[in-house]
Amino acid sequence: MLNFRGFVTLLAPSLLLLCSCGGNINEDLIDAAGNGDDAAVKELLGQGADANFASEAEGQEGRLALILAAGHGHDAVVQSLIGGGANIEIRDSEQRTPLMAAAASGQAGTVTVLLEAGAEVEAQDNRKRTAVLWAAARGHSEVIGALAGKGANLDVADQSGGTALIMSLGAGHGETARALLSHGADAYAMTSDGSPSVLLAAKLGDTESVNALLEEGVDAEGTDPDGKTSVVWAAEGGHTETVTALAESGADVNVQDSQGWTGLMYAAVNGHADAVKALLEAGADARAKNEDGKTARTLAQEGDKEEIAALLK
Repeated sequence: MLNFRGFVTLLAPSLLLLCSCGGNINEDLIDAAGNGDDAAVKELLGQGADANFASEAEGQEGRLALILAAGHGHDAVVQSLIGGGANIEIRDSEQRTPLMAAAASGQAGTVTVLLEAGAEVEAQDNRKRTAVLWAAARGHSEVIGALAGKGANLDVADQSGGTALIMSLGAGHGETARALLSHGADAYAMTSDGSPSVLLAAKLGDTESVNALLEEGVDAEGTDPDGKTSVVWAAEGGHTETVTALAESGADVNVQDSQGWTGLMYAAVNGHADAVKALLEAGADARAKNEDGKTARTLAQEGDKEEIAALLK
């Protein structure tokens, strides 16, 4: 089964440079569409080429003209194919549509062309992913805007339960996550293990998204299954700016996870001096002990982090 990378590989231009087979006008049409040759597409359609033909060429089985053109942003070709009888909802082997191909590749203009031609915005592939989910996972903010403008459901989940917001945050696409929020996506979406969205942003040090989520009312004290909050995750990753933003929002800098570890302990053992300083300035308790009775200073000393141990005297 193709993953995201495999889907893009399917659309790779290198495949489109291979010659068509034996003068078959249907194969020629697929090649012309993928290469963005609108004149050739029109000529082949005029000669009776089938706009919905699936390639039978060895190693390229299943290629479809409209999906290739959409994935590469060849708007004129997309329009010619639709005018020539191409099924706007045609599916590849993974049940992906031309709209999904355009969304996954960040082709906002093509997405608009397809939507205006009547493409189904909520169509799902065999993993229940819509165009919105493809765009979110790939970090295509402009595409999100185009889809949202047509009333796309921004909170739809795929078969694993991941929403567009969770996908974009998890992949480090903070700008896209904020675009989703600006268009009304549910800020309270959870990961498959029940962790709140803000934890993903904090874990990656995406301070802008953390702030955006907090402004939407997301609780900074929400935890993952191990009892870690956003402060703990930000501290463990050494994301000083995020730690500071969370502290300034009123987040508890002394919260302990299920093992009794605080953000200060994680920052200390991982050698994040700036995060340690930020936490101390925010009121972190250097005397707190984990379940093993160790303080942040003890953990720093055991890890030969003498500079940090000195900060914790």
